[in-house]
Formats: sequence, structure tokens, C-alpha cells
Amino acid sequence: HGQTISMPVQAVAEKAVDTARRSAIPELYMFKSYSSRYNTSLFLRYNNTEYDIDSLRDREKLQVTVENSFGECMGYFVIRKQRVLHAMVEFFATIFVLAFWFFGVAAFAGPIMTFVILPIERMVRLLSMLMMDPLGYQSNLRFKNFLLEEDQIVKKSQWTREVLKGMETSFLMSTILRIGSLMKVGFGSAGVEIIRNNLQKGGSANTLILNSQGS
Repeated sequence: HGQTISMPVQAVAEKAVDTARRSAIPELYMFKSYSSRYNTSLFLRYNNTEYDIDSLRDREKLQVTVENSFGECMGYFVIRKQRVLHAMVEFFATIFVLAFWFFGVAAFAGPIMTFVILPIERMVRLLSMLMMDPLGYQSNLRFKNFLLEEDQIVKKSQWTREVLKGMETSFLMSTILRIGSLMKVGFGSAGVEIIRNNLQKGGSANTLILNSQGS
């Protein structure tokens, strides 16, 4: 900037720009300057053999303007390589984030499914079987398949049976089975209808009310 606007001889200013382009800024393809001190202007355009300037997009070009009291200079540069490199970095960064989220969610969702979701679903199914047949559910085929599912869950999961048995959901499942056994012992076959009716009626309200009529 200082050399182009402070020199009255245009050939010297042009030589300074050519030297700077060959040594330090080969991306320069056009240069404009105006010297208010000498009332001279300079316009240079270079043919870039690597890129067709007219086919470049606006974001692949860069304009730099330097201005002071002595004049103004404008340089136009090709920054296509930088744009391509920036796009590649963003692409691989996006792939990394997606892979991180995918494996992170998979690693987080696996234990949640094994320790929380599946046990809760099994407890709901057990309560449904207990509601339909409070005393004879243990001899039902659905209950036998229900017990076999536990072995399949242990095989498919990365956790041992002892770890799964130590979870709170496993304790709740055992409590439900004990309640069913106590109901079988306490009410007997005569109280089956009373238990079934109250379980079905109180299922939506999560309550169990017994009276002398069993309704």
C-alpha cells in the first residue's frame, strides 16, 4: 500500500506489486490503487493459470481494502483452497459429532433399556396376568414364557444375572410375586372372584377396595 500510493512513477509501483505477488501473495489476481497525493491510479489484472477467475464463486474470492490519507488500495485474492479446506474440516467435524452422538446414545440407551424400561414392562405384564388370574397365573403358559424371557435378557445383555437381580426393579418384581402368593394363601379359591373383580375395577385408579359383597 505504501509503495504504490507514495510513488509518482507508475512503473515502479507496478514493479512493487509484481514482486510482492511472486514472492508472498500468489493468490492475488487483481490490484487497484489510487494516490490522492499524486493524483495517479494503478490497475493490474493477472491471469491465474490454476483457476478460471470468472468461474469462481463470490465466497471463493476475497477483497482487501487499505485506505489512509494518501490514497486507497484494493487487492483481490483467490481463496478457493482455504474454502475447500474449511469445508472438509466442517464435514469431518459433522461426521465426528454424529458418530459421537450415535455411540454415546447407544451406550446410554443400552443400560437404560436393561435396567429400567424392560423391567417396568415386565412388571406391567405380570400385574396383568395377576389381575386376570390371581390364583392360577403361575400355571399359565404366559407366565412360564415370562420366566423364560429372563434367561434371554441375561444372554443378550452384557450384565450378569447377579447384577440384574440386585436392581430395585428386580426387588419390585419379587415383591409382586410374593403378594400374589400371599393372596393365594390368604383368600383361597373362594376369594378368586373377589380379588379379580377388585383388581379389574381398581386397575385404572391404582386402588384395591374390598367389601362384604366382593365388589
